[in-house]
Amino acid sequence: MAAVHGGVGELSRKTAGSRSGRPQHPLAPEQTTANQAVSPSRAETSAQSPLTSSARRSITTWQHVLGWSLVLLMTGAQFVDLRHGITRPWVVSAQLLVCGAALLVAAPAAHRQVRVRRQAGTPRGGVLTRTGWILCGGFTLIEAWALVSSLVAPQAVIKQGVVPRVYQVMPVVTGWVTMAAVLVVLLAIGQQGRTRYVPLAAVGLLLGALADWPVQVPIHRSMRVASGMGGSAVIHVALALAAAVAIDAGRRTTGRVRVLFLGTGALGAMLMVLTVSRAAVVVLLVTCLLIVIGMWGRGHVRWLGPAIVVFALTMVIAICTVPTFQRLLRWQSSRRLETIHVGWNAVRSHPLAILTGLGSGTLFPWYAFDSKLIPAPGSGMVVSRYGTALSSAHSLYLEVFVELGAFMLVVLALVVVALWWCAVGTLRRGMTGHCHAVTILVLAATTLAWAFDTYLVKGFSVAMWWWTVAFFALGFTDTTASQPAVISESSPEPHF
Repeated sequence: MAAVHGGVGELSRKTAGSRSGRPQHPLAPEQTTANQAVSPSRAETSAQSPLTSSARRSITTWQHVLGWSLVLLMTGAQFVDLRHGITRPWVVSAQLLVCGAALLVAAPAAHRQVRVRRQAGTPRGGVLTRTGWILCGGFTLIEAWALVSSLVAPQAVIKQGVVPRVYQVMPVVTGWVTMAAVLVVLLAIGQQGRTRYVPLAAVGLLLGALADWPVQVPIHRSMRVASGMGGSAVIHVALALAAAVAIDAGRRTTGRVRVLFLGTGALGAMLMVLTVSRAAVVVLLVTCLLIVIGMWGRGHVRWLGPAIVVFALTMVIAICTVPTFQRLLRWQSSRRLETIHVGWNAVRSHPLAILTGLGSGTLFPWYAFDSKLIPAPGSGMVVSRYGTALSSAHSLYLEVFVELGAFMLVVLALVVVALWWCAVGTLRRGMTGHCHAVTILVLAATTLAWAFDTYLVKGFSVAMWWWTVAFFALGFTDTTASQPAVISESSPEPHF
């Protein structure tokens, strides 16, 4: 881990340049302002040394503390289920307590970062990119709508009785606080800190999931990969994003650190397959297809053909010989289909509900079961006034449409379009044109997994990591898209 810390630290120092939040030296006349790297002369290199030294000191002690806290949190989340609370049943989960505390603790440092950026000439609101504003603003609008609807809509009524309204409100609060805490902490850490500590958090997440896998086997009574962060049906998204972050970190480094990051990324892909999740297969196949498109015609695809053939043969052998993998051949679920049918009939019977939704937590009162207020039914099916359906929609799109209406589904679609717009832009520039190219492609691919299970508004530990990666790769204006994919030890510091 020390080697990884050193490697990422060296990377952050080499790529500091004008991407730090500090005032920049004016460009020399011979330099271009088109975000293109220019080989510096000896005089220019000597003139850069004060800036480089300043960048090396740009990570404060408090930012180191926040960075290591992020690493420890993502690693510890593999062993501790943050859904639980202090009492049983609980109203406030450990997830809300941890994220609420992080939000309050990191807020002053985040405010200082914003103030420094403004003093350096960044316009008001310029800390976040357009995509960052769409992600943050879109999700905030969805959660605000959900909060209002949870307060004014009828309480959820199921066979076991009436669900207290607080169990409709708390998931909304927890989801938004999780997003806000991630945004504030990453802003407080700064660009140098994010470059150093988010890849370390990805490594910790993958190693933690690997270590916790044997513990989860008797709990879930299955050999499929799972961890305290989530079960096999959802953890693959976190594993895919962690693998992507590690691979991109490996692309930006050299030597043993590069091998370590790339090896960790390969471990993440393997663990993702071992979840034996159908959504994981979709995300993996789409990601591979996007990478092939991004590398096509650039001389980097010769090794992809044999790798895809080997992977396909391995999957065929596993499906034929391992009973657990045979579930990949079954793509229909009667309970999911029944849930879709009940949800559609519920909104169709109330014309206004098609636009505004039934109300957050009205049809899917999953938080009451997760908090142990009501014993979870063995079949997972809940009898409500609308019919018999799963306690959770098992689809983010279905849950948003049924409980929040078509208006919020359009907002969610804008978030999805923003992610895929960035992915298409990355493909147009080529895989070497963005320092987070693989991560951006995986982020877009995870929106396909949203059709198979409920993310962001449920499964908050996975959502916490998703927001971390999304803001890290796309959210902040000081993330330079044109950073070279690989930086060698002897390469001069690039100008942007």
